[in-house]
Amino acid sequence: MIKLAFTGDKPFLSPKGVGFIKGKPDKYIYIPSAVKLYQLMKDPANWHGNKLAFDYPKAMLHDAQMLEVITKNDAKLIQGVEEQLANYDKRTEELIEQITVSPQFDEREREIYINNIRLMQPYRRQRACNKILYHLLVKSIVKEIMKKEIQVLETPPTKAFYHLMDSIKGELIGKRLSSCVTVTIEDKGEIGVLRLDTNVCPI
Repeated sequence: MIKLAFTGDKPFLSPKGVGFIKGKPDKYIYIPSAVKLYQLMKDPANWHGNKLAFDYPKAMLHDAQMLEVITKNDAKLIQGVEEQLANYDKRTEELIEQITVSPQFDEREREIYINNIRLMQPYRRQRACNKILYHLLVKSIVKEIMKKEIQVLETPPTKAFYHLMDSIKGELIGKRLSSCVTVTIEDKGEIGVLRLDTNVCPI
C-alpha cells in the first residue's frame, strides 16, 4: 500500500553530492485539493445539471483519510500508482547498473554517485509517488467531468486549486476532450471563485 508524505524540492544527484532544484515543488501540496474535488464530484448532491460548485471546508483531510477516499471510490487508481512506482524502482536500478559500468566515472566518483542515489531513494520515491498520484487524480477528475458533462466548475481561488484547474484544463485540451477551456477568477461572494468553463461533449 502506498503512503502520502510531503518531501520538498526536486533533488539533483551527481558524483559531487546532492542538490535541490528550487521552483520544482512536490506535487503533494496539490493533492488535498485534488482529493477534495475528486470526493465531491463523486457525490451527486454537489453538482446540478452541468455545473459543480462548492465551498471549500477549512478542515483538511489527513494523509490516511485521503487514501481512504481514493480507495473507496476507485481502488484501481491506487493500483495504478503502485504499478508506476514499480517501474520507477526498475529505472533506478537500471541507472545504478549504467553508472557501475560507465567509463565516464572513476571508482571514487562511481561510489559516491551510487551512494547518493541509495541515500536519496526514499525521498525520491515518495516524491515520485506524490507526482504519480496527483496526475492520476487529475485524469480521474476529467473522467468525471466528461461522464457528468460538467461545463462549469467553481472552486475557491486558492493557489492549489488554480494549479489543479490548470492541470484539468491541460488534460482536457491535450486529450482533445474539449476544444475551448478557460480558467478565470470571478467576483462572487467574499473572496470570489475560481471558475473553469468547458465545452465538453458526452462520452
